[in-house]
Amino acid sequence: MWDPRAYLRYGDERSRPFHDLLARVGAEHPRAVVDLGCGPGTLTATLAARWPGSRVTGLDSSPEMIERATAEGGPVTYAVADVRDWRPEPDVDVLVGNAV
Repeated sequence: MWDPRAYLRYGDERSRPFHDLLARVGAEHPRAVVDLGCGPGTLTATLAARWPGSRVTGLDSSPEMIERATAEGGPVTYAVADVRDWRPEPDVDVLVGNAV
């Protein structure tokens, strides 16, 4: 079980590599963006801000994390999923796996 509050204590340390990674992504208008291992959704929301015309989805194996992410609201769809079983739809142009 993951505790979103404990996870967020290290938000700065977790966000730096995420933003460094995204700085290398050249996609301008992706159709769909998926964040595997999205945690509490804090960083996933930045994907929706960067690509406002895209369908953004955050997936995590922890129901507690998805509950927290969903409570934040916003234009992102969140779901509990195991990345080992997940397969991208044909329109997924950007796939983020920062901490997976």
